[in-house]
Amino acid sequence: MRICSYCGGTVEDSVYTCPHCTSSSFQYFCPRCGEAYDGPFCPACREKDEAAHAQAQEAAAKAVAEDRANEGLAWKTALTVFLPFVGGYFLIREHVKTGFRLFGIVWCSLLALVVSESETSSAEVNVLAVLMCLGPIIAYLYQARKTLLAPGNTQGRLLIAACACVFIASIAGCLINGGVFDWLD
Repeated sequence: MRICSYCGGTVEDSVYTCPHCTSSSFQYFCPRCGEAYDGPFCPACREKDEAAHAQAQEAAAKAVAEDRANEGLAWKTALTVFLPFVGGYFLIREHVKTGFRLFGIVWCSLLALVVSESETSSAEVNVLAVLMCLGPIIAYLYQARKTLLAPGNTQGRLLIAACACVFIASIAGCLINGGVFDWLD
């Protein structure tokens, strides 16, 4: 439908002059939102359609990323169990299922704490081993920092705090058990 610019009468799209005032100046009337507009497309509906299309594309991209990240979780978990400093990078990612991601975080944290308590190596070797075990967690926290620190995300802040405690405890354990503070005795 079109609306006459002068008298405001509604006119069919096939009519070129207004039957009420014989004007040939029209505005288009959007049947979806009811807005009057000039030009071939309703700007309000076009913006809504473009926004909906962008959201659909973003959701599709996220679904593809989740599918790709969740492929082969069995071998990623096994790799994390035996080589946490390698497998953790595959398992501790933003789009991996939450249970597998949490397993990777807990497993790498536990191994870092165990390595920090080892008295068989020097402090430097233990610190390097702890950093290798905690590397996937640090990389994940850096990549997901916007999501974890979002307002109202208390679980994300708790995860960051817990990982910071593990990091500090691991490094302190390495330094204490490696003989760095033997001069205090």
